[in-house]
Amino acid sequence: MHNLGESLRVVDLHSGSEVRTLAEGRRVNIADILPDSRAAALASGDDGTVCVWDLVSRRRLGDVNLGCSISAGVALTWPDGRSVAVVGGKDGLLRAVDIATVQVIGTPISAHSGPVGALTAVRLPDGRQAVISAGHDGVVQAWDPVSARSIGHPLLLDSDVFTLHGVSRRKAPQLLIGGNGLACMELRLDEH
Repeated sequence: MHNLGESLRVVDLHSGSEVRTLAEGRRVNIADILPDSRAAALASGDDGTVCVWDLVSRRRLGDVNLGCSISAGVALTWPDGRSVAVVGGKDGLLRAVDIATVQVIGTPISAHSGPVGALTAVRLPDGRQAVISAGHDGVVQAWDPVSARSIGHPLLLDSDVFTLHGVSRRKAPQLLIGGNGLACMELRLDEH
């Protein structure tokens, strides 16, 4: 897990100046910007609470406690257009949080036998979004977050994965995997 520090800071990239500090005094383990037209941020600390802020109004939209320490997260758009955060916990589960209602939705996914180390989202050639998770168990797996089903076969590694970055491509998404080494691979996924 990568601790982002004791606060979440919003910085103007043009001027380099800090615009706002959020989650001050909280240990922040994940942060992401939502993919829809709203500028919002989410963060989570060791207490399992996911906090959501609207960056334009600088208003805290709400919190939801997931009952376990959160170690990874990614924001994506659900098929019905909702902005959703998928978060992974030290318990190996993936959970989806509706950003508008700040409520857990869907079925938790039992993704890993240990902590979730990293998450990313990619758009598949058929238009669906997939969440890719990596755990401290050395498993990298694609998931359909709506159906809570795995997509394709897992990639089994002999080391922890600390970071994932997905790039959506027309033919097949590409995935950059970082851990005790670095790998780049193209995802060819068949649902099973």
